[in-house]
Amino acid sequence: MNLGLQPVEHRDLLPVQGLSRRRLLSSVLALVPAALAAGCTGDAEDGRGGDDPFRLPAPSRSVGQHAAGWPVRVKAGSSPPVLAGDTLYCAEYGGQIRAFDGITGREKWRVPPTDELAGLDDVVQDTPLVADGVVVVGRSSASPQASAVVALDADQGSELWSVSVSGGLNVVRQGRQVIYAENLPRKEGRFRSGSMIRAVDLETGEILWKNRSPSVSHLFADEAAVYAVYLGGEDHGVRALRLKDGQEVWRRTVAVTDPSAVRLADGVIVAAHSDPEGSAALVKALRASSGEVAWQHEYHTFTAAPVMDGEGRVLVSPDRTVQALDAQTGVRIWSYRSSNDTLYSLLEHDGVVICGEYEQPSPKAKATGIRINLLDSGKGKRKAFWEGDYTGAEILLAASGLAYVRLYVEEGMELACLDIGSGKQLWKSPAEGGAVLAAGHGALYVFGAELDRLNPRTGKRLDD
Repeated sequence: MNLGLQPVEHRDLLPVQGLSRRRLLSSVLALVPAALAAGCTGDAEDGRGGDDPFRLPAPSRSVGQHAAGWPVRVKAGSSPPVLAGDTLYCAEYGGQIRAFDGITGREKWRVPPTDELAGLDDVVQDTPLVADGVVVVGRSSASPQASAVVALDADQGSELWSVSVSGGLNVVRQGRQVIYAENLPRKEGRFRSGSMIRAVDLETGEILWKNRSPSVSHLFADEAAVYAVYLGGEDHGVRALRLKDGQEVWRRTVAVTDPSAVRLADGVIVAAHSDPEGSAALVKALRASSGEVAWQHEYHTFTAAPVMDGEGRVLVSPDRTVQALDAQTGVRIWSYRSSNDTLYSLLEHDGVVICGEYEQPSPKAKATGIRINLLDSGKGKRKAFWEGDYTGAEILLAASGLAYVRLYVEEGMELACLDIGSGKQLWKSPAEGGAVLAAGHGALYVFGAELDRLNPRTGKRLDD
């Protein structure tokens, strides 16, 4: 749920063999069982028990702990920081939000956790959405008093508005609206629960409209509508709500069990699904304007979520291949066959498809053979590759001709930088605290146990 303004051309996080407990918690909190039939907008009961604001402490402008210089000691975070202008915004585990000068590392302001968050070790925050001088952060926790949507002044850190929610949160921004979906508590005697989707004014937090929905697992938006992926029981699908008033435009049943496998681009929504028994896989494209099925393909299996490359192509990974399909027609443009068993990640950047694959290890093996293929996005021909022995890997980010890969080793994690033209590894370093990334102003920002500013091509710390 990252639709904020970021200087990074593309970012994608995709699962490998194992998930960290924090990432697993973040995913689980977005899902709830069963679904309610959708309600209409207006003053229908929403189960929240009021809209009392979720007040934050006043921002602290003290920089006694960190005045300037890199690295900065932080409490890590599950979502990448955002560089907007010359300011880097970070949402830490536990609820603290901080802003730093992106060049010097000087702390501009911080908003400490509220009393409600004290003692909670499961508070996760989303990537800040930064636009028009406002920073919006959604946070989730298993504790009902901890989940909230918060809007801050980007320059000062002062609170503009905030609202507590009942848990399980998705937040997006489109124009002057912030749209969020919260999971509603299941009431006594009711078997099903659901979600409430609300749109509020970016600057004031005033509620513009609301719509009750089956349990929402993912939100995304364009200039015309907000689209809700909902899951519950056997009722899975996508709803389109008109952006100006929240009225439902269309609803389509789509067998989606993983919300990360739904993409929107070029007026088309692409959803990929494998059935639980693994006997079939379906990729279906819907017209965003009407919900009509534009095309669909059935395969035996697929392993990585689809990618929209920004050039009118959809990248999918069925049956040990990478395929490029025309987004409007579904016609196959090219196909690349993998030499290994499983494709685990896809990313496109600057005319290059970055494709991760691994071989299943033998029972005695301590590591997995990891290969990163670099394909020409126009023709599907392999230009270069990189490989090594690791227990897992994630392609985190691609920017300025470089790809950054998190590698899992027995002792922890490492961060490697690859040149996507040649496949050459330029540098590698330990990734304490997991490390999530942002890029801009000729620098790579690494957000883990510390926040650091590195030279993208050498991995060495940049001076002011």
